[in-house]
Amino acid sequence: MVARRTSHATRAIAAAFLLRHATEATVPWPTADALAALMAHDWPGNVRELENVIQRALLFAGGDTIEA
Repeated sequence: MVARRTSHATRAIAAAFLLRHATEATVPWPTADALAALMAHDWPGNVRELENVIQRALLFAGGDTIEA
């Protein structure tokens, strides 16, 4: 049996990756829509897939927020 992450766990893991990979003093944070999109995704590729998405989002963030 494969354990599935809850949306709360996805939110916590995403926050940890944001803090780990942010390179600026101000960490861009996801909007409510962006968080909803992250939590709605199934993440079949495991936690590394989520980490890659967070890294890309930080690269393309145009300010202090990450848009969906």
